[in-house]
Amino acid sequence: MKNYIKIVLIISLSALSLSESHARSSNRENAIKAGFIYNFALYSTGEWFDPNTSDFYRICSNDSDFVKAAQITLANQRVKGKPVVATYIDHAEAGCHSLFIVERNEHQPVSLDSVEFVSTMIISESKNIAQWSGHINLFKTGGKIRFEIAPQRLNRSNIVLSSKVMRLGRVVDTPREPW
Repeated sequence: MKNYIKIVLIISLSALSLSESHARSSNRENAIKAGFIYNFALYSTGEWFDPNTSDFYRICSNDSDFVKAAQITLANQRVKGKPVVATYIDHAEAGCHSLFIVERNEHQPVSLDSVEFVSTMIISESKNIAQWSGHINLFKTGGKIRFEIAPQRLNRSNIVLSSKVMRLGRVVDTPREPW
């Protein structure tokens, strides 16, 4: 009986340390994603963000864990001289300069078809979103976060991403749209 209790205790402690390790890696991953999104904004030009009419650069997301990590990671950062803020949203909302969409069951879905996002850089970590409705897709491969870019969609939203940044990602063709 005493050995049984020891084994249960060891397994419980191991499971606890594994879940804490997973939470830390998730926070770390979110911080890295926030850094990617910040750099996409930093190395982009176009009509989608005008520092003369905005008091801040706003990153929106439907993932509250990402928003918390972004707030910490980007606390003292600026885009075109304006402070960066991260905001949780659960519906289409005007004023988002970058939108990071997470499509998992526990997160609120956000419609990308909304007119609120016409001039918004849309970033996701969802399979195939760069090919169908987003601009940039973050994905994990070999333990590292990488990105793919749909330049035609960026151009349609009047966003020009630096060619140096584009060379770091995988460029994907977008299918011809019905309109």
